[in-house]
Amino acid sequence: MSSRRYLGSAAAVIGAAVIGTVLPVVSAHAAGATDPGTDPTAAFTATQADQEVPRLTVTDASTGTWPITSYSFDFGDGTAPVTASTTPVTHTYATGGRFTVTETVVDDHGRSATSQKSVTVVHGTLFGAPLVAKFYDGMMGSHRPFVGLLHDRGAWDFTNQRVSGPPTGQSTFGTADGDIPIAVAPAYGTQVVVGVYRSGQFILNTLPAPTTVGFGQAGDIPVPAAWDHNGHDQLAVYRPSTATFAVRHDDGSVTTACFGDPGDLPVVGDWDRVGHIQLGIFRGNGTGRTNTFALRHDDGSVSTAGYGDYGDVPLVGDWQAAGRTTFGIYRPSTGTFALSNAYIGKADDVFHIASLY
Repeated sequence: MSSRRYLGSAAAVIGAAVIGTVLPVVSAHAAGATDPGTDPTAAFTATQADQEVPRLTVTDASTGTWPITSYSFDFGDGTAPVTASTTPVTHTYATGGRFTVTETVVDDHGRSATSQKSVTVVHGTLFGAPLVAKFYDGMMGSHRPFVGLLHDRGAWDFTNQRVSGPPTGQSTFGTADGDIPIAVAPAYGTQVVVGVYRSGQFILNTLPAPTTVGFGQAGDIPVPAAWDHNGHDQLAVYRPSTATFAVRHDDGSVTTACFGDPGDLPVVGDWDRVGHIQLGIFRGNGTGRTNTFALRHDDGSVSTAGYGDYGDVPLVGDWQAAGRTTFGIYRPSTGTFALSNAYIGKADDVFHIASLY
């Protein structure tokens, strides 16, 4: 990969009290003494009217002193940006998936500003937001990775099988559009619980009532894991706009690290069987090109592997209980999971969950 930022000093401070809207990155043109006013602040909304058609409608919501005269949208799928003098603007994707959409606006005084957000585009009724959770497998007598899907209306499907068929487990939790499914072991010795990440809040399906913990902000991607190696998970997020991981430790402190480029998606796991969490990113490389997983090792080196097609959603897990983490993908357009077993020299598992919802 041609350009990377590696683990280093803190690039952003993300605390439990920092909850809100992602601040846009503003690129301003200097104003002269006879040209008072403020630079524009870029913002936009993105909606999809029909889940059977992967078409996104973006509408500008920018503010500023002077009228906006140009709107440019990069829809994050490798196609050329679309420039228009008014909005809304529509764009049809080749397939469903998660994409980073970037808007650049220019006002009539030549000032510009940029805003970016990650959006999920649905294509077909098989779509769901994928999840990997390490549940106890009664048949195997051990904890093993299950894959699952969070559907609309908070319906969950899970399976520990690697062949197409109905789910082996189901649940309901989470109801808001845009909820990101998560699985967390909240305390030492406790069972893994499912939950959702919603606009800077981790919401866990605990008993007798859900537990809500604020960490991060809207637009962040949750990456909870056993960061402190103490028998349970710590909350963590990845901020795509700055390629920053932020981990909230048990004592309330926060550590941050940069890896990847803005717009990448996070993956974390034990790539080297070293007993602790290591960083990684997933980069969609454009329509017709293989995606790239980039995995960072303890010595600072980075290994890369191509897997899947553009529009796929990354997954990581120890699919064959070999003691280390590897990767896979979920393809929203067909509802297909593909889990790489190359790390143990076996054929990949390719299957789908026949949802009952």
